[in-house]
Amino acid sequence: MQTQDIETGDCYAVAGYGGIAFRIIGFKTEEITCWHTGEVLDEVEDPDVVIAVMVGDDRRHEVDVSDLLPLAEGEFCSCCGQIGCPWGA
Repeated sequence: MQTQDIETGDCYAVAGYGGIAFRIIGFKTEEITCWHTGEVLDEVEDPDVVIAVMVGDDRRHEVDVSDLLPLAEGEFCSCCGQIGCPWGA
């Protein structure tokens, strides 16, 4: 998967988490701070890691971009996040 294809709000299946959809929150960021003053100088995105939540949950997961498989909205339940569940599709 190409990093430029990933959009906030899109849904994906994630390798190792069979049967559940994840929604992308954004890319992982790291603050660059001055070691002397502690002042935040910059914030840098990691293009290889996204922050995602399971559909129907709010716990954040760090997910490697190579573990993502795109899902269409009708392929999973919008309530529970189960892939293939027709109830909330």
